[in-house]
Amino acid sequence: MFWKRKENADTDKRKTIKNVPMLDLTNYTPEALRNIKTISGVACVLVADGDEEYIEALSEIEFEGVACSITVPRGKEIASVNGSARLTNETVKNDTIYMVNGFALIYDLSADRNIDLIVNGTALVQKGSYVNILQANGEVITEDFDIDKLKFVENKLYIDANFVKECEVGTIAMADNKIYIDDSVTADMLREKQIRFISGNKIICRKELWGYVQNNAHIGNKIAESDEIKTKGKKKRK
Repeated sequence: MFWKRKENADTDKRKTIKNVPMLDLTNYTPEALRNIKTISGVACVLVADGDEEYIEALSEIEFEGVACSITVPRGKEIASVNGSARLTNETVKNDTIYMVNGFALIYDLSADRNIDLIVNGTALVQKGSYVNILQANGEVITEDFDIDKLKFVENKLYIDANFVKECEVGTIAMADNKIYIDDSVTADMLREKQIRFISGNKIICRKELWGYVQNNAHIGNKIAESDEIKTKGKKKRK
């Protein structure tokens, strides 16, 4: 690592960049880099495969709490996505690094698509799809799934008995944030449809479903009991 601390009276005039998930410095000029004093609390920083002047200016920046830095080879394009990204043969470009802050869904992606992925969140990769994961601040999940059987929402997904009845066998229910499973849903219903879950945060359901959910889910945080959440909500309203 080539970062070092530089201290002089002029540094007080330089700016601080902090608390962003990903930072792209590949298009910065040496002059622009010299205006940065500190980069703090960043999961991933992209830097260019630059000349001596670029590297010298970069070395004058103080890095604090930066999880990783990645040097981007010349000729690579960078595409940033906030939220969710669907990466398929039809949506990607070759020789591109995709920076996704949120959720990346990767399917039907052939080996002749030369792409790299940096994800701050969750990536679901269909088995047989080809992508080079450069950095993941979160979870990369590889599953064999049919895209037509994926039920995905970007924030919260509510599942009740009617939802389950309409699902095909082998459905994956997925949400960036939370999945709520209604009390009308039974473990037998979930077993019959062989439903799997992917939650970036929590799955909330009654305890009778925990055994099934734990064995058929990827969970970013934890399983929470619906009765406990209802009780907490009542206490707050008093």
